[in-house]
Amino acid sequence: MQPGKLQRYVEQAVSGGKFDDGLMQRFQLLVWPDIPKEWVDIDRPQDPNAFEKVRNCILALRNLEPGHIGAHTHIFDNIPYLRFSESGQVIFNAARRAYETQVRSGNLHPAMEAHLSKYPSMIAALSLVIHLIDYQTPYVSAEATQKAVDWSKYLLGHAKRAYNFSGKEISSGTLQLSKRILDKSIPDNFTAREIYRNGWRGLSNPAEVAHCLEQLENCRWIKGVKTNSKTKKTVIYQINPRLFNDANLSVLSGVKQVG
Repeated sequence: MQPGKLQRYVEQAVSGGKFDDGLMQRFQLLVWPDIPKEWVDIDRPQDPNAFEKVRNCILALRNLEPGHIGAHTHIFDNIPYLRFSESGQVIFNAARRAYETQVRSGNLHPAMEAHLSKYPSMIAALSLVIHLIDYQTPYVSAEATQKAVDWSKYLLGHAKRAYNFSGKEISSGTLQLSKRILDKSIPDNFTAREIYRNGWRGLSNPAEVAHCLEQLENCRWIKGVKTNSKTKKTVIYQINPRLFNDANLSVLSGVKQVG
């Protein structure tokens, strides 16, 4: 998916827009790689050994007979399943406990909570697939489970990057503005002009202030309300009162995000 399209989708999903429908949380294997600054022309044939390994792996899974690996079935359900080995279960339980604790901490944005809440089931699914590829024994091994857990940690870093308003870093000016809001140096119902006329570093011109206000509005710290008069149009920024009475706010590059 093109980064630009994903950026707009994520921003609306995390801000309660029309795309806040739970679909984003289902992209559990999402990665957001950096695009190299230098382009290198690579023209080479595919690796036949790697291709054959992948092909054989897919064929083996397609032709797998659950009974041949000791899969169980429940009396009320005909879907075959495998259990974790004792050591695999210990690894899974520890990972599940860590993610479930984060989800219930109250320190995450609701979108990120929903995303992480699916990680235990993702780890279980990855453990099973990895085990069926590498081992095919009646119990999902500790090695396969650990690989799945390690993969989830890798994916978590990319998920955080995606939910961080599509990789946009919080600027130093925004951090300074957030601190002045918290210490009440800035009154409620302020204008952009009232900010940049102070000449604060990183907030000394209309363009800088506009960028910082946009970032804080995305984090729901403030809300811009347009007002019209006979002479001009003005945007009045209202400060979210939850900033001063809600301790359960999630950290986003140094700026706490208001739910």
